[in-house]
Amino acid sequence: MPAGQSAFMQAFFDEVQEIKKVMTKIRYNIKQIEQNHGECLTAISAEQSRESSARLEDLMKETNGAASQVRNKLKTLDLENKDFARRNEGASEARIRSNMHGTLTRKFVDLMAEYQELQTKYKNKYRERGERQYRVVNPNATREEIDAALAGDQQEIFTQHILQGPGHAQARNALADIQERHRDITRLETSIAELHQLFLDMSVLVESQGELLDQIEYTVSQSVNYTGKAVQELRTANKYQKKVRKKMCCIVCVGMVVIIILLATILPNMGGNDNNNNNNDASSNTNNANTNNANVNQANRRLGEISNSASSPSEISISSAALAGHLLGQSTHELAAAVGASLQALVQAVAEPA
Repeated sequence: MPAGQSAFMQAFFDEVQEIKKVMTKIRYNIKQIEQNHGECLTAISAEQSRESSARLEDLMKETNGAASQVRNKLKTLDLENKDFARRNEGASEARIRSNMHGTLTRKFVDLMAEYQELQTKYKNKYRERGERQYRVVNPNATREEIDAALAGDQQEIFTQHILQGPGHAQARNALADIQERHRDITRLETSIAELHQLFLDMSVLVESQGELLDQIEYTVSQSVNYTGKAVQELRTANKYQKKVRKKMCCIVCVGMVVIIILLATILPNMGGNDNNNNNNDASSNTNNANTNNANVNQANRRLGEISNSASSPSEISISSAALAGHLLGQSTHELAAAVGASLQALVQAVAEPA
């Protein structure tokens, strides 16, 4: 891996570790938020409720800010990964980056889903408590009146009930509690809306991540196909090369046999004895002709066997040498016939395709 690319990957790993730290902090805050929600619901005084609500508000702001930070970091990494994959097509580092980013994104989405579920659950609990407090003052209240009161639209009507009815202290406490629940519900609704927008952003990011993975997968598959074809072509070329090498060895060895035969034919004729021709009679010529024909056929067959059955250059050389030794033991006419057979084998070896 080049030095620049290695540094780029190290920066990516550092950013991943930073995102994991922030997500760990978010997970811790979610547990604290759940604990403070419980304290708000079980507070026995308005002061305790306000203190729990204040802590809860700070935790929610911190958690939502951290979630936005992680979202922005994941978006930045996604853009960097796309640029890296475009500039380093088929690189294994691109797939590593994409897989790690995808894993982080899924974990973050799961974490935010847990957070949103918690906020929605306690929003409903706050509404239930506010409804109970409202019925303390107005037992016959309708669902619409309760919803309007919790939404802050009927505070004046609720105050009139307090002033007109008995138990002013209890009614005032109920009013204070409903007002506090109204603020809690408003904060939760704002938080849930922010989480909803975050989920929309993350859904686009996850979809983009899937497209990038598909692109990398396609590039890798294409590389594998090209590699397979190249390997097959190399095997075919190697096979042809072996055939050509074998044919060349056959041609060289047959040529050696021809040269040996020619030398054996020419040298005796240069210092030859003319009496040999006078001593041959008609019957000997006939026998020699038959013998020569047989030797020619034998040479043809033997040379063909050498060319076709030999599996290595050493076998071809040994077989050719043995054939040459056999032919040198024949007469001059036999050698001449063998020369013809050798030349014929040489022509066939050259003409036959590799």
